Amino acid sequence: TDPMLRQVAAERHLPFYDYLLVVDPDEYIVPECWNVSIVEAMLSPDAAAVLGGNDALAPHSGPGGDGALPDLVVKDVYRKQTLNNGVAMIRNSARGRFFLGQLLEKASWGHMIANDQGAFDETVLELLGTERRGAYRSECMPWAFMSMEGSELVAYYALCWWDEAARLAGEAGRRSSRVVRFVDPKVIDINHVVGIRGTDIPAFLYHYAGRGKLWEEMLRRFGVERAEAGNCRRVFEHVDAVAAGRACTPGNPAVEDVRTYCPPPLVVC
Repeated sequence: TDPMLRQVAAERHLPFYDYLLVVDPDEYIVPECWNVSIVEAMLSPDAAAVLGGNDALAPHSGPGGDGALPDLVVKDVYRKQTLNNGVAMIRNSARGRFFLGQLLEKASWGHMIANDQGAFDETVLELLGTERRGAYRSECMPWAFMSMEGSELVAYYALCWWDEAARLAGEAGRRSSRVVRFVDPKVIDINHVVGIRGTDIPAFLYHYAGRGKLWEEMLRRFGVERAEAGNCRRVFEHVDAVAAGRACTPGNPAVEDVRTYCPPPLVVC
């Protein structure tokens, strides 16, 4: 399935809702964390309070907030990590609609990193730039396109994105933005891409991103057989049983040491 279809569908349906939670189909919330609302955790300026059972769904009044709800919510990424658009919450606001429209326009150009992913990353920087009177002038965009040899310049783009995001909103874990809420994975990892570390790292949500999909393996790790996946009663019984014996650990250390996080010669992982 073309990953852009979810963005096209989001543009069609956004006018009818306050927010849309746009997700990929190749992911799941771990069973022991099903009692935590992903919507509240993403919208609250204090996700830790949500995890503690408090009603923390409130205006975006954290660092850089002015009482307004954010227009875009995504997982924050530390240096060595890259954004992933598999989990994003978009607000039905002028900036939210601007973000989605610009994302779709860039994706239509073709030859960008992973199609809509490069377009997504670049539009996040543009949205941050709207807070600072056009402070972002597409400095990273050249790296978002393939090279003449047809290679995706992911590492070059990431190096630029990290610097520009830090300049516009601060370093990861300490971002300050009224329009984009970056959810710190050290508190709750709402979009842990299962890569070289597999599911050994605790997270709220595991995302099996990439072209190859091992659906049977995904369901096995979740804990149900494919034949049972459509049986809601069986799924909830499994979730309740897991939650009864295992505590929800939604966050992880993220990047503890930039020198050792990625095995050489990788710059991002």
